[in-house]
Amino acid sequence: MNAVVDMINQLESLRKQTMDIQARLAAEKSLEPILAATKAFAGKLISAEAPLVQLAATGRGQDNTYLKTQFLSRLLAFAAIVGKTDFPPSPQQLERHREFKIEAESYRKPYLELLKNELPAFNRLLRENNIPGLTTGNKP
Repeated sequence: MNAVVDMINQLESLRKQTMDIQARLAAEKSLEPILAATKAFAGKLISAEAPLVQLAATGRGQDNTYLKTQFLSRLLAFAAIVGKTDFPPSPQQLERHREFKIEAESYRKPYLELLKNELPAFNRLLRENNIPGLTTGNKP
């Protein structure tokens, strides 16, 4: 669960930085290609984050009714169910835990690929245009 939350936090931090860059570049016509590249990179961040957490949630009322439950919510619900008993996890719960680990890894691979390849390439583009690059707060 902590690894998933760490991925989400890292992606959120990077998305916020892209939003800040977009705000700074919006008025500069000469930097429109950089703005377009920033929007494209932000889209890749959203693609990596969207399966993990519901990005469209408003926090009001019936989000759970209308919006798809994403991985973190399912994981939290599972942990709450397993944690409510004094007994060890059942064989079915252990199997579900294994399935969750496999699913988490399926999200982690593209996330790491994004940080390893896409982020450095995007930061090079920014540096070439005298724009400070995106920073990661911690190791993935």
